[in-house]
Amino acid sequence: MKLLCAEHAPGGARGHVVLGDNALWRGDEDFYIPSFATRLSCVPQLAYRVCKLGKGIAPRFARRYTGEGGVALRFYADNLLEETRAAGLPPDPALGFDRAAVVSPLRALQDNPRYALEVNGATVFSGALLDLPFSLDDQVAALSRYYLLKVGDLLFTGNTFRYSPIQHGDHLRLFLDDACLLDFFTR
Repeated sequence: MKLLCAEHAPGGARGHVVLGDNALWRGDEDFYIPSFATRLSCVPQLAYRVCKLGKGIAPRFARRYTGEGGVALRFYADNLLEETRAAGLPPDPALGFDRAAVVSPLRALQDNPRYALEVNGATVFSGALLDLPFSLDDQVAALSRYYLLKVGDLLFTGNTFRYSPIQHGDHLRLFLDDACLLDFFTR
């Protein structure tokens, strides 16, 4: 299983990263901040399970390749990300470390699901799928140019919003259409 992750930069630039399944975490216990992450941030997003094998998919057919979805959160070791970029090295250790991507239980989603991130009781982000700079169909088509999409792969939609800094003891909750699907503390 691959974790196919869209990356959106402010100003409209986009890219993607592929993470191994070691990065996946189901959010069933507290998140322990890795010792190498002196500055940690997170990006709330939606995640969809690939339900059909495909390569080179046209945007108009892309919805046939995604099934159930849920809310997700990706963690970034910002200090390590800056170090690897400055050294001209791949950013993989800063993005794909163990448990760097949490996803809620998946279920059938509406056409424009709403999701939100709450930190320590305050809503810091609220958005919807259609608020993203690139549609889900465009993301599926773009990723399928480079990778064979396999049944069970997870597609993380990305987001231009990034919450920082994550501190020890923070209480994070992710909501999907007003239902809290992820609820954990950072340690």
